[in-house]
Amino acid sequence: MTDSKTTMKTRSDILEAMRTPPPNGYFEWDGKEEDDRPLSAEEMQTGTGKQHLTG
Repeated sequence: MTDSKTTMKTRSDILEAMRTPPPNGYFEWDGKEEDDRPLSAEEMQTGTGKQHLTG
């Protein structure tokens, strides 16, 4: 394959791209498997037993 080109990303290119996450996050649940559903903020707080303190 002489016509194929490989674009190499450097570590800094990848880190820069990851600096600002997409608006909906990196994971999109397809709604099929409940075990794959991401936790809500409330579920995460309940699971860790910690409440986020503001102020």
